[in-house]
This record gives sequence, C-alpha cells and structure tokens, in this order.
Amino acid sequence: MTRVTLRNSGRTFNVTPVSDKSTGEAIVQAKAIAADGGTFSEAVVDRFDGLVVVGQGTTWHFNTPICGYSGTGPMTTAIILELFGFGNKAKIFDEINTGDNHATYTFNK
Repeated sequence: MTRVTLRNSGRTFNVTPVSDKSTGEAIVQAKAIAADGGTFSEAVVDRFDGLVVVGQGTTWHFNTPICGYSGTGPMTTAIILELFGFGNKAKIFDEINTGDNHATYTFNK
C-alpha cells in the first residue's frame, strides 16, 4: 500500500498502485480488476494526479489514464469508470474532458 494525495482535491488515500505505464496497460489492468470481482463505491478523477477508485477492501490508483487534455487519456478514464459501473463512458468523457488541469471529479454509486 502507498499513500497518494490528489493535489487538486486535497484528499489522501491508502492505495494499491496499478502498473499502468500507458493508457492501453491501464485498460488491461482495469479489466483484470473488474474480472476479479472488484466492487467500487467511489472514483475520484484528478486531472493532475490520476484516478483513484475506492473499493471494498482495495483502493486502486491509476496514474496514467487521465493524462492529456483531450482524447486518449480522458477516454481511457471514461472506459475504466464504465468498466467499474460508474456510468456511460460517453457521458463520463463529456464531463471530464474539460482541459482544465486543476479539475477534480468525484463519481459515486
């Protein structure tokens, strides 16, 4: 476990880091976590520090998905959030694809 503080929201979490050196790896890791039965109650998207997904027992930190002002990074985050049951990826993408590097978004179930 590692402590991560999301600078835009100021929130700190004890997390398990996801090995995601690219957006493609992030999706592969998210699919494995979802297939393993991960259930989640909250997701925090921080345009500067990544994505934290709060789960029953394990909280995961994805470092690379949100990178980029539009396109691949935010779409990867939307795909991951859809995989974890936080809504429709198109709607999530529209919400988080603002280009504001100081933005933070919270999704709850």
